[in-house]
Amino acid sequence: DFEFSGKPLRGRSSSQKIAFTATRATGQIRSGKDGTMYLLKANLTGSVDITQNPGTSDEVQISSPSISISEAANRSSATVNFPGAVTIVSKNPASTITAAGGSATLIGSANTNRELRNVKLSGTVNATISQEGTSTLTTTGLDLDQAANSSTFNLSRPFTLTNNSKNPSGQPQRVILKATAGTITTPSITKASSGRPITTANLRGRVTINFTGTDKDGSPVELSASGDRMTMDAKGEILLIG
Repeated sequence: DFEFSGKPLRGRSSSQKIAFTATRATGQIRSGKDGTMYLLKANLTGSVDITQNPGTSDEVQISSPSISISEAANRSSATVNFPGAVTIVSKNPASTITAAGGSATLIGSANTNRELRNVKLSGTVNATISQEGTSTLTTTGLDLDQAANSSTFNLSRPFTLTNNSKNPSGQPQRVILKATAGTITTPSITKASSGRPITTANLRGRVTINFTGTDKDGSPVELSASGDRMTMDAKGEILLIG
């Protein structure tokens, strides 16, 4: 069992690829089979910053007034809970998510870079992702499921998604998507990739799409469409229903 304090307190667990700062930390440290020590449980308070995979392209930072960490018994993952306001920042591609609270799972065995998975956020959620242009998402409550090369946003409340990017000719274009609920799949928000900002979608409620850009000749194009439901398949074909 341990209890530490500092202004700030700085800690690091090499086998968990995690570093943190706080003003107070309590919990339990356990010795692994190879003799190294790791955090079994930790409760961190006071301007807490946790950095997963520090100094690498997979770096993810979680900031909140208080954060708890719990290592899985088989050391294949760690669970992070943040009951207060939280900011999650990924390094590559650059993405920032803020919310009123929530939890996340860090997947990966000991001594490997762990990936951010299964993020559940509460309250007002704002996300900015710099990939395929810049996308911003605003909603209330969000479940984010991360896979190896994709991210699935499970949205149970009304949301607005805006993407600002450039077409193949380098001309600016904007897409604004609104719906009551649904799911959206994008390239991974923690691993750089190429492709459309939205890979698949299944949305319901009154769905609206607004597009502003240019055609291949450089002439302005504006498109507005709405329906009771919307789907988009892996080829990018959009179907509005109702």
